[in-house]
Amino acid sequence: MFYLKQTIMKKLLFSVALSALTIVAFAQNNASVTQAGLMNQGDVNQTGDLNTGDIQQVGAFNLGNINQVGDENTAEVNQLGGLQAGVVVQNGDLNDAAVNQTGVMQLAAVAQIGDDLTAEVDQEGGLNAALVIQTGEGHEADVDQEGAMNGALVIQTGDGANDAAIDQTNSVRNIAAIGQLGGEDNDAEITQGGLVSMDNFAGILQLGGEDNDAEITQGALGGLVNNNVAIIAQVGGEDNDADIEQNAFIGASSSNFAAIAQVGGEDNDADIEQNGYLGVASNNNAVIAQLGGEDNDADIEQKRGDSNSALVVQLGGEDNDADIEQERGNGNMAAIAQLGGEDNDADIDQERGDGNMAAIAQFGGEDNDADIDQKRGDGNMAAIAQLGGEDNDADIDQEDDGNMAAIAQLGGEDNDADIDQEEDGNSAWIAQFRGEDNDADIDQDGDGNTAAVAQFKGRDNDADIEQDGDGNMAAVAQFKGRDNDADIEQDGDGNMAVVAQFKGRDNEADIEQDGDNNSAWIAQFRGRDNEADIEQDGDDNTAGIIQFRGHDNYAHIYQDDENTAGIVQYRGHNNFADIEQVKNNNVARIAQVYGRSNEVYVKQEEDNEANVLQLGGKDNLVDIYQNYDGDPKAERNTANVAQLFGRDNTVDIDQTGVDNNAVVTQTLQFGSTVTVMQNGDNANANVHQFIGAGNTATVDQSGSGINNANVVQVFSVGSTATVTQNN
Repeated sequence: MFYLKQTIMKKLLFSVALSALTIVAFAQNNASVTQAGLMNQGDVNQTGDLNTGDIQQVGAFNLGNINQVGDENTAEVNQLGGLQAGVVVQNGDLNDAAVNQTGVMQLAAVAQIGDDLTAEVDQEGGLNAALVIQTGEGHEADVDQEGAMNGALVIQTGDGANDAAIDQTNSVRNIAAIGQLGGEDNDAEITQGGLVSMDNFAGILQLGGEDNDAEITQGALGGLVNNNVAIIAQVGGEDNDADIEQNAFIGASSSNFAAIAQVGGEDNDADIEQNGYLGVASNNNAVIAQLGGEDNDADIEQKRGDSNSALVVQLGGEDNDADIEQERGNGNMAAIAQLGGEDNDADIDQERGDGNMAAIAQFGGEDNDADIDQKRGDGNMAAIAQLGGEDNDADIDQEDDGNMAAIAQLGGEDNDADIDQEEDGNSAWIAQFRGEDNDADIDQDGDGNTAAVAQFKGRDNDADIEQDGDGNMAAVAQFKGRDNDADIEQDGDGNMAVVAQFKGRDNEADIEQDGDNNSAWIAQFRGRDNEADIEQDGDDNTAGIIQFRGHDNYAHIYQDDENTAGIVQYRGHNNFADIEQVKNNNVARIAQVYGRSNEVYVKQEEDNEANVLQLGGKDNLVDIYQNYDGDPKAERNTANVAQLFGRDNTVDIDQTGVDNNAVVTQTLQFGSTVTVMQNGDNANANVHQFIGAGNTATVDQSGSGINNANVVQVFSVGSTATVTQNN
């Protein structure tokens, strides 16, 4: 067999050289050779046009060779048996060549030079090999092989408009390859299917052209589609289409690999399907790479199967689309990378499956969109990264339990990030770095959820978290930014929310909780003109606001029934702190340390407690109004105020109702004023001014019962105390 192959190749090369050097003559000749037996050789050599050459061989170890120089010639080799070789060499235009072989271990070779050529190879059996080489344009090459362990190669070079097709039926361990080098409007198709398609390899290379089509099908109508490999490469062209199908309609499609590479072109389309329709599709791998182009589309489908993986890479282009669909499967992995482009779209759909993973990365572009959909599945993970771009959108949608989602946007502006999760036990994270006018939104509908948003060194950014359910946790951190907004809304019991804003100005933070046993905290560090607002409507809620080393900051807390609220403002001036608590059993605590021109306002209804500390400031104001709804039967409000080390400070306490208590202590105060007004029965007022000058204390009590008023001014100079009691 080795000697036979060497003889064939020498004959092929000699015939090509002879054809290129021969002067074309015009003739209409017919030549026919018929041989039966072993180790026979039939040769037909024709020069001219419209010639016909035919070789018929039956047996084994036979060689049939036809060499034609001229136009519109026809050559056909038919061989029956085994271990035979058929060779056709044609030089000219509009020539037709055909090699038909039945048996095993057969070799068919066709070489054609010219334009508008046709080559057909038909082999039935196994262990057969077919080679077709065509140079020029407007060619057609068809190779049909039926059986196992066959090999086919078609090479077409020239200006294009060539068609090549390889069909390997009932394909097991077959190899097929097509190369179309140079030109445009080329079509290449490889089919490896039938009842089964197993352990096959198919490859297509289209080089330097446009409007080319390449298609590989490795599928079975009723059997298995396993362990197949399909690769398509289209280099340096545009408007190219590449399609790979490895589908199982009734049986199973598993452990297949498909890859498409499109390099340096635009308006290219790449599609891979690895689906199970009535069967399943599992453990398949698909890769698409589109490099250096624009307006490209890449699509991968892996439906009805488990443990599949899909990857799409689009490099250096714009207006590209990438889609991966893995529906009705578990344990699948999908990833899309779009590098250095703009106006790109990336979508991953993993609906109706558990334990899936999805990731999208978009680098250095703008106006990009990334979407991941993992609905109706548990334990899924999704991540999106958009780096160095602007006007980008990232969206993750997850349903059911135990899902995780993360989005990172780095160095861009006008970016949007959205995560939507339903059911229990989900987690979500969003991080936006060095950007402005960015939006981050997390929506969780269910119990036991966790959410976090971090925005670094940006401005005009918005962060919103909404949780509808019990036991939720939410956190927002904004670092070194300005004009940023952070909003958390929780509707349920046992929730916790935290907002931290570091080294910023003109920032706003809002937390709204509607439910029981909620906790809310806002911290604003080293900022100015910041606003913090907490609203809690429910029982046993706790709220705290810290504003550290800032000025012109605003802090407000609103609570409804049996709540605790605290505000701390440290080393700032012109700060405003306000706590409003309705209904009963609320506690308010406010501390302003080392500040000036700060204001404190507390409003409470019945049976509440207010505690205020101002340390080391001047021109500060404390205003406490308890039972502000004016109910004369309201009871047991307590107000405690301490001002230490300051001057020109003011304290006003207004209490209405029964059994109210007010305590004010001013130490080392100068030119400060205290006013306590109590309208009701059995009120107690205690004012202590220690070590100061020019201070004023006024207590006004009206109502029946036993009211007590005590004013103590010690080590005081030029101070005034006035007590008025009316029954």
